[in-house]
Amino acid sequence: KTHLETLGVKVKPGFTWHVGIVSKGKEGALKPEEGRYLVTEDGAWFWGEGVDGARFAFLEYLEKHCGVSWPWGFAIACPNGCRIVPAEGRVVPTVNIRTFRPRPPDVNRWHKRQMMGGHDRPLYGHAYTKYWERFGTTHPEFFAMRKDGRRLPADAKADVLNAAAYEGKRGDSISMCVSSDALVRQTIEDWKAAGAGEYVNVCENDASGQNICHCKACLALDEPPPPGMDPKWPTCYADRYIDFGNRVLAEARKVRPDAKVSFYAYNATQDPPRRVRPADGIVLGIVPVDFRWDSITNYVGAWKRAGLRNFFCRPNRHCYYECPWIPLGNQKHFFKLWKYLYEQGCVGLDDSAAKYKSRYEWLGDYAILRCMRD
Repeated sequence: KTHLETLGVKVKPGFTWHVGIVSKGKEGALKPEEGRYLVTEDGAWFWGEGVDGARFAFLEYLEKHCGVSWPWGFAIACPNGCRIVPAEGRVVPTVNIRTFRPRPPDVNRWHKRQMMGGHDRPLYGHAYTKYWERFGTTHPEFFAMRKDGRRLPADAKADVLNAAAYEGKRGDSISMCVSSDALVRQTIEDWKAAGAGEYVNVCENDASGQNICHCKACLALDEPPPPGMDPKWPTCYADRYIDFGNRVLAEARKVRPDAKVSFYAYNATQDPPRRVRPADGIVLGIVPVDFRWDSITNYVGAWKRAGLRNFFCRPNRHCYYECPWIPLGNQKHFFKLWKYLYEQGCVGLDDSAAKYKSRYEWLGDYAILRCMRD
């Protein structure tokens, strides 16, 4: 109401706003995140599936029928003036993950106005960051063997040239021994203890390819590095991790037949496997670090040829494109990239936002946010 009054909107006395209240006679089942609205001469009703559904209904009405939008921050765009008009409609978000990583409250509020949210989301995020603290002394077989034969965190700090590198405790970013059957069993036990949800998260810790496990069993799962790969930043170890994910999936489906397993194509596992194919039920989070058109299409195409069926995108774009003081003009490029990913079957985008030091960055993200929404 406050925003509408700011715009000079007037309604007749007795006009009532019903937010989160279903209009009589309009009851019925709702799809995930669906919002519905009914506006008459006497009042307005905005309801939906949960709080987000009601919010989305209100936003959809304002934009579609009143010409109101928020292109950046607190700026309200309403070029033709806002009038409350009778209307009925619905909005059903279809993209499962529509997320830009959190920023200050005013930015988070703006993200909500772009209908950010999600439903039926895969479970992901570095899965084993607490394992060293829990099992470092009792189960060393869970962890990567270094080249010196010791199962300990790497001594070297993260590569300073990797703009997205993790900077937490060394034990949080230790790589895992994915040939270990004991690690598979512990992963399943933790999953069951957490309620045995649809997804088992096995995302590798934020470890570089230099710090993979060098035990004989893990090395036997690898294919030789391809010619021309940077030996200081190897990215060709997906075969061992696909093998691990397939084994976890097989065990999970003994408990829950519809179980799925999710992890990243990131750092050591960036490049697609060359021998082991992902089972149906593996959901991959691609993490591109090169945003040129040919690089993205080759990256996704290669993984799909390797057998990937289901994937989402988790880029660290903010680490590579921070330039608040001049307009980069890359909105069209990122819009085109996201549209391509969606057409390839990508179920969502979990991006890291800019720092919003100027309206150039607001407008750049607005293009992507609107693409996900539409």
